Amino acid sequence: MRVLFVSYAEKTHFLGMVPLAWALRAAGHEVVVASQPELMPTVASTGLPGVPLGRDHRMAEVNRAVRLMGGAGARGFDLMSDAPEDTTAERLRHGYQHELLPLWWKVVNDPWVAELVGFCRWWGPDLVLWEPVS
Repeated sequence: MRVLFVSYAEKTHFLGMVPLAWALRAAGHEVVVASQPELMPTVASTGLPGVPLGRDHRMAEVNRAVRLMGGAGARGFDLMSDAPEDTTAERLRHGYQHELLPLWWKVVNDPWVAELVGFCRWWGPDLVLWEPVS
């Protein structure tokens, strides 16, 4: 079986997938890791084969610029907050629509999603496992 592991270029998001990838590989499955070019040295250090796709994200730069401008994200949407003012439907909706989606998930995925889809169509994995942000 062909198994594709997908993670955007953040070591902490990828490294938790490595034991499962190796277990599948040890069981005889063909395993490949797809990510942005910046993660490829980390992928190589795990001994797993990797394919670099798209271009690296610029999440840190985007978030830094947004905070300097005082725009969305300046307050810092915190998914783990249990403060009453942070758990209203309005605050959660605003956090997702104006902070998480455009300033995190879109920033890290837009630079490579088209090439990822192209690779999947070409390679034809039987199973795709991804970390939640990718």
